[in-house]
Amino acid sequence: MKVVLAFDGREAVNGSAILCHNERLADPLDPAARAVAELSGKRKKTEADHLEMARREFEGGLYLGDNGPMIPAANMLRCIQAGAARIRKGKDVNRGIVPLEDYADLDYPGPRSVQELWEQRFWLRKGVGIGTKRVTRTRPCFKNWQTVLAVEVDPVIWDLHQLQEVCGLAGKYEGLGDMRPVMGRCVITATPADEWLTLDDGDLSAIGLARRARIEQLTHDDTVRSERHGKKVTASTK
Repeated sequence: MKVVLAFDGREAVNGSAILCHNERLADPLDPAARAVAELSGKRKKTEADHLEMARREFEGGLYLGDNGPMIPAANMLRCIQAGAARIRKGKDVNRGIVPLEDYADLDYPGPRSVQELWEQRFWLRKGVGIGTKRVTRTRPCFKNWQTVLAVEVDPVIWDLHQLQEVCGLAGKYEGLGDMRPVMGRCVITATPADEWLTLDDGDLSAIGLARRARIEQLTHDDTVRSERHGKKVTASTK
C-alpha cells in the first residue's frame, strides 16, 4: 500500500528547528570538504577567514535537490527506524518500507537559493566535540519546517495502526537531522496516499503544491498499472 509520511516541525505543533549536516563534509575527497579544509588548515586565520569558512561549512552541510533544500529519503527512514526500535521493529523498516523517491523537498518560510539562505542567516553556529577538543561549526538551520515522503509499505510486515504508532515515537523521541532530539523534533503521521490527497491543508506553499502534484502522479501511475495488470490476468484466465 502507498503511504505518505508527513514530518511537521512547525512551532505550532511543538516542533523544533532542523539542523542539516550533509555527510559529504566527512569525505576528504569531496570538493565541499576540500574547500573547508583549505581554510581550516591555516595557522593564523583572520576574521574574514573564519567567516568564509563558516559560509563553506554552511553550503557543504546543505542537502540540495532540484528545488533547493531537501532531506534524503534514507535519513527520513532512519528516523522511523529509530522509533520502530523502541518496540523492537527496527529491522522491519528496511524490510517493509520502500521510499518512492530519493528525497523530499524541505518546505519552510524563506528563500530557496543558497546565497539568500546564507545572507538571511538560515544557519546556526554551535560548539561541537571532536575528540578531546571543542570547535565551533556552522550548520544550515530551518525553522517551521515540513516535508512529506511517499513510500510503499508491505502490509504483510506492517499494518497502518502499528506504523502510525512508530511514527509518533520517532517524531517525539528521535527527531530528524543533527543534534536530535533537541533539534529536529516533529510530529510524524502515516496516511494512505489516496486519503492524504483529500486532506485540506489550507494555503499550500509552492513546494507543498509541487509535492501534492507529485504524489497525485505516483498514485495515478500505480492505479493505471494495477488496471493494466488486472486486464492481463483476466485475459489469461479466459
